[in-house]
Amino acid sequence: MRKWWTIIPLSLLLAGCWDQKSIKDLNLIFGVGIDREEENNLTLTVEIPQENQGTTSGGGGTEGQTMQAAQSLIMSEKGQTVRDVAYKMDRGIDGALDISKLSVLMVGKESAQNDLYSLLDAYFRNPVSPLNAKLLVVDGRADEFFQKDFKGQTLYSDYFFKLIETAEQESAIPVTNMQLACNLLLDEGSDGLIPLISYNEEQRAAEINGSALFNGRSMSGELTAKETSSFLIMVNQAQQELPLTFRVEGGEDISVMVIDSKAKLKVNVPKNGNPTATVSVDMEVQVIEYPPDHLEKEKVVKSLNQQLTEEAEKLFQQTVQKMQEANSDTLGIGRRIIAKDPDAFKKLDWGEVYPDMDIKVETKVKIERTGAVF
Repeated sequence: MRKWWTIIPLSLLLAGCWDQKSIKDLNLIFGVGIDREEENNLTLTVEIPQENQGTTSGGGGTEGQTMQAAQSLIMSEKGQTVRDVAYKMDRGIDGALDISKLSVLMVGKESAQNDLYSLLDAYFRNPVSPLNAKLLVVDGRADEFFQKDFKGQTLYSDYFFKLIETAEQESAIPVTNMQLACNLLLDEGSDGLIPLISYNEEQRAAEINGSALFNGRSMSGELTAKETSSFLIMVNQAQQELPLTFRVEGGEDISVMVIDSKAKLKVNVPKNGNPTATVSVDMEVQVIEYPPDHLEKEKVVKSLNQQLTEEAEKLFQQTVQKMQEANSDTLGIGRRIIAKDPDAFKKLDWGEVYPDMDIKVETKVKIERTGAVF
């Protein structure tokens, strides 16, 4: 009993929960778009969800309120820095802007080609920034993208977020967010790969075009969705059941599902001369569409294994070539050299060596399942 007489007075000295913000006083930002302008200025676009209230007539002549689907308030403002623009927006809207619920941050392609990191610096320094927000490069301007008419969509940032999640699950793009992108943009031994999105005028919908390649902090090239999938296989990041389609002999197309894949990167750093690299890829696939059939015959399966191996190797080599042309070391070869021999890496002019170095891809594809045909 005596201890309670001690605990009760002491509990009065405990700090209360005073550092809080009421949601009704905030304007939660779900989506952000950034575009670089002339004279090093920029345009910031934000999307804020708005709940629309409508009145309905209740029984007995009374009136009630119903909540309609969330709508978007799109705001754009120009300024010198992200913080500068945010302060201007704050002064022009009732309620404080809050980015703690940010889900999507989009940057125009032209802006991404000129030091992407500098546009994101304010978010990395803000302790309430959700660094798990998706980061996208827009084919065009980000502010114009938010003004497009997306059929059947009202809350665009939620739509973009779900679109990216689906593409990640299908291995059309790498799993990425602001935190992962920051690490790659600042890593001298490897480069980043960020999803690329565009607007389909005919379908009135957003679509994933593949990925934007980066050289350091700036965008330097692009990969298609299929090339991005091949990259993910080469770095062991492909999700299970990745679909691929190839053209084989006779002009026939065959669609397969990658059910298992293993890739290994070997880097050779000679004492004299430039380093070389070899990527070995083994894939097991299931046939999901092949009209000519006859897959019960061992000879046919063996022939298809060889053809799939050749076509897959072409795809991998084409992807590597594009990465080298963009001077984008997304495979992390430089990081391997740093880990293996940091002194040797320091002696290399990596920006000059990487685009011309010898990178080979050795591929083996084996059909493990032919699918059920009734």
